[in-house]
Amino acid sequence: MQIDLFTCTAERNRVNKSDHLTNRFALDGTLKKPTSVTHVVIEVEKTNPTMYDYNYMYIDEFKRWYFIDDIRSVKNNIW
Repeated sequence: MQIDLFTCTAERNRVNKSDHLTNRFALDGTLKKPTSVTHVVIEVEKTNPTMYDYNYMYIDEFKRWYFIDDIRSVKNNIW
């Protein structure tokens, strides 16, 4: 599964955000736990760059875009 992380500078109510997406970072991974398509909770191992740089993501497997509204450090390098 591929997750593309972005920094989005568009207003939350803007429909077309494509001109406001920067700082793309791609992650490859596998879901180890069931997750909802509408309320996604994903743990990623990440050291650089920091996860706080991103506020928007696209999950190719779900064909959906999501705002990142809660980032927590679970343990060393797990977010």
